[in-house]
Amino acid sequence: MELPPPLFGDELKKRLTEKIVHVPIIENLLYEHGSLMISSQPGLGKSSLSLQVALQVSNGVPVFGILPVRTPSKIWYIQMERSEIESLERLQSMTEETGLSLDNFVLDAELQALNFLHGDNAKYIIERGKAIAPKVVFIDPLYGLAPGLSKDEVGSNIAKFFTILKKELN
Repeated sequence: MELPPPLFGDELKKRLTEKIVHVPIIENLLYEHGSLMISSQPGLGKSSLSLQVALQVSNGVPVFGILPVRTPSKIWYIQMERSEIESLERLQSMTEETGLSLDNFVLDAELQALNFLHGDNAKYIIERGKAIAPKVVFIDPLYGLAPGLSKDEVGSNIAKFFTILKKELN
């Protein structure tokens, strides 16, 4: 593996003169190369909310009817708990009521059995992501990624995995 060199000297100075632009996916909420986490007590609607946002982003319609979406984006929605039937029912209801399309939406409930931190699994997940080529990845819920996620070391390793995933999937 070869990493690019660190920034220094003329290259660092050059980069500091360039305008830094945060490209919005959802205006005032989510930007390219960024992350967003939704947190609350169990059973209060985080999954429904994230499915709604994912569906709206995949169609390029304003999130919640007010937050502009720059362009329709391919979504990889990784469902990490429960049967996919639950998400299918929600998506069915949401698309029937709104007429939104599922053309840019990939529902993936098949990764639930995998520990994202296991080397072979991580490689498989990254390759799967490259094949899907999403613009945005939703993971619901986060704690399903690896056992012991509430521990500092596991949490740090998951954060590192996200960094790798973002880089690999651009």
